[in-house]
Amino acid sequence: ISAAVEDSGEIAWAHNQSAKFRAFASVPSDVAGEECWVLLSTAAYGRRNKVPQEFVPEETSAAICSELLASFGRLLSPLRKTGLPEVSYRRAQLWGAALPANILQDSDMVFDPITQTGVCGDWCVSPCVEGAALSGIKLAEAIWSHRSRQPGAAHTTHPAAAPTLRFCKPSAEIA
Repeated sequence: ISAAVEDSGEIAWAHNQSAKFRAFASVPSDVAGEECWVLLSTAAYGRRNKVPQEFVPEETSAAICSELLASFGRLLSPLRKTGLPEVSYRRAQLWGAALPANILQDSDMVFDPITQTGVCGDWCVSPCVEGAALSGIKLAEAIWSHRSRQPGAAHTTHPAAAPTLRFCKPSAEIA
């Protein structure tokens, strides 16, 4: 389960990774029923809580985890009869390079059919997980289109010809 979160000052994206961990036979039975969630903060929240990523003070890490968990609990409250279960493990990773300084203009990816090279990323669409996924989808479509075209057919996927998307909202492509 993944969701882009709107109208939250703290959380931009939430993902349940529980199924990935349950797939391993080595998961102890005492944690087999637990859930594993990844929460990504909003850019504004990240800026307000910026510290050197090489040394995150324990009190900062604890405060960030508590604030994000409280926000997550509020987001889920309409769906749950009780609060969040007790947390058995939590960790804050503060990644200073997580938000690109610039967004590529007029393209969702870059693909050069002559050299058959391409790049994609959140910096091509919107600085979020969905932006990275949408950029990757667009690059995959450009590569597929280039590789499957008929000989002699007019075709271009030059960046200037690429369609442009500018949003970071849940979409049918990702869901």
